[in-house]
Amino acid sequence: MIFFMGYSASRTQRQMTSRRRIPIPKNRAAEVLFQADHTCCKCGLSGKTLQIHHIDENPKNNDAENLAVLCLECHEETQIRGGFGRHLSAEGAVQYRDDWNTRVQKRREEADALAAAAMARVLVQLPTDLRYRDVSAAWTPPAGAETLPPRDDLIEYIARLPELRRQIYMLVHARRPNTTLDTVETYGLLIDVLKATLVKLLSYYPEGHFAEAGPASYVSTVVAEHTHWHYLRTSHNGVGNSGTLVQVHTVLGVVRDLERLIEETVSALTGTEVREPDELEKSWLEAWRKALPWDIEGA
Repeated sequence: MIFFMGYSASRTQRQMTSRRRIPIPKNRAAEVLFQADHTCCKCGLSGKTLQIHHIDENPKNNDAENLAVLCLECHEETQIRGGFGRHLSAEGAVQYRDDWNTRVQKRREEADALAAAAMARVLVQLPTDLRYRDVSAAWTPPAGAETLPPRDDLIEYIARLPELRRQIYMLVHARRPNTTLDTVETYGLLIDVLKATLVKLLSYYPEGHFAEAGPASYVSTVVAEHTHWHYLRTSHNGVGNSGTLVQVHTVLGVVRDLERLIEETVSALTGTEVREPDELEKSWLEAWRKALPWDIEGA
């Protein structure tokens, strides 16, 4: 028997006690957020504050099929009632979640295909005037490299990154987005390619170095934090009141962040973070930072 203030608890109070929230296991939460690309499955807008919604409203049921990622505004719709029922029903939440997760998966597959096409161009058509093509001969591993896993193809992969970046941008730009939504979708695809590039670089670290869930989940979480930062930073007139261009500025900010993270990771893996780079290494950095055929700000 449950007592409160000397009285027997009511049925409602007992029900509330029996439905006390059980924290979602970290690995399960990470998996759910990764599948949704850390984005609300209903509105699909990047950078918003998120919650993991229990679809059946039972906070003890942390089964993956009972969880959906929603922003604060869309989550509120699961509570608000009007007309014949709540604005976002359990059935609606499931539909939004499944549709969004499928869309995210398709975009990731498209990003993989885009990266593969760009790499194919790199392998076949490496320009002869790229001075960094022989940079692997000069690179030496950082101190303590014996603790790292085998990295036979690391230098070759790094040496191709500047041209890979250029080819990817060319393929993305060829899509010529016309609307704000098209632009966000297009650069979201570019973000996925850059994320995959960073994940590849992180795979050269010891297993488990970047969280137990692995590099892909870790990078997804890092990018989500950067996305939220840029979303808030560019919402000059407050969240939800700053116009649709906020989404464009947000994804472009994330693109630049990812390029910097890739550059910093290369520096760590090659040792140039703790020593002065030689001329060939400097030429690689110059090629990586080289301006693209168009100004990304005006794309």
